[in-house]
Amino acid sequence: MGFFTRPFKFDMDQIAGHYIDEVQMAAKNTERTEIMQTVLGKTQLHYQNAEKIAVTFDAFKTGDAHRGQFREGQSEIHEAREQLKSYVDYAIEQSIKVRIPLIPYTFEMYFPCIVFRGSMYEATVKNEDVKVKNAKHLILSTLYKSPYSIYERNLLIDVVSEEYFDTYQELVRKDIDSIKHTIEEKSETISSRITEIVTLLESAAKTK
Repeated sequence: MGFFTRPFKFDMDQIAGHYIDEVQMAAKNTERTEIMQTVLGKTQLHYQNAEKIAVTFDAFKTGDAHRGQFREGQSEIHEAREQLKSYVDYAIEQSIKVRIPLIPYTFEMYFPCIVFRGSMYEATVKNEDVKVKNAKHLILSTLYKSPYSIYERNLLIDVVSEEYFDTYQELVRKDIDSIKHTIEEKSETISSRITEIVTLLESAAKTK
């Protein structure tokens, strides 16, 4: 399976679809990113190390005998991507529905991943020429529409080979440690801002 990549420069909006916090839950609005900027803006995540990102994928057809197999693999990647988008959307919706209006601050962060069985390739196109190289880990960019946003939300999906999965898990563990460190370092700022915003939201709700 070939994943077609382009140059990538990380910014926080590209993982907005991975994240929901207490303010967004209280406001029922995933576009409220005041706390997200404080937490993730100072956090080192593995997505930031990517120089390229996959925007589409396709089967490489090396012969008629294998064409059906390749098309099936393409369909499986598409289905896995759509299932991950649906799951993250559902999980965030449930968090908003069951939110308990209490401090301390809570947030959720998702790390969607597809484990790929078979040969993975990174493909780049330049001057109509396609260059292909083996790959063990690629990041696939996609969008999904949340009922709590007027915009589509960005989602980055890691696609990793089976033999790379343990390494990927270590990357995620480091991401989580970095998030914890940021929250500890910015705890007073986060707590003060959360209290202020949630109080305003709840006061506004009472006056309706």
